[in-house]
Amino acid sequence: MNKYPFYRGLEGKEYIFVHNGTLNDYESLKLKKFKPIGETDSEYAFCYLLSSIGKEGINIWMEKSFDWLAEKLIEINKYGNFNCIFSDGEFMFCFYDKNGYKGPRFVQRKSLYDTCRLMDEDWEINLAEEKRPEETGYIVATRKLTDEQWKDFEFGELIVFKDGKIIYSSCRNISDTF
Repeated sequence: MNKYPFYRGLEGKEYIFVHNGTLNDYESLKLKKFKPIGETDSEYAFCYLLSSIGKEGINIWMEKSFDWLAEKLIEINKYGNFNCIFSDGEFMFCFYDKNGYKGPRFVQRKSLYDTCRLMDEDWEINLAEEKRPEETGYIVATRKLTDEQWKDFEFGELIVFKDGKIIYSSCRNISDTF
């Protein structure tokens, strides 16, 4: 029961959630519709998040709702270390702890592809041979996986990905940065 990833349905969408960190006294976050099946702080935070999304009436994500979500994630973060990634199958939401706990980072993959080397293996991948030019996207991880130019999240940053693009950041102007 206490195994990742956690998933639940809301407004016809399936949400999936993972969390890195430890929350304390999180039971003071008031749950509504969603209740944990297990006993973890992660599942509790997920239930609180889904209850809040439902209460807010968000069934279509847009910039205004991303701003609201960034504030809600900062609220949860007040209870301890809180990095999370979750998705509704259309958007991927990635949040980095406001105090810098085990920072996530990301790398963009786009054409013209080059060769990259895995950090923990003596192995190179020629991405030009593996990817078609139209295949683009981002990889998010808690550590650099390759020798590519990975970028760190900002403390307390929410980044939203859709269709292989960054469409929102709570901390940076995405048109200048990506």
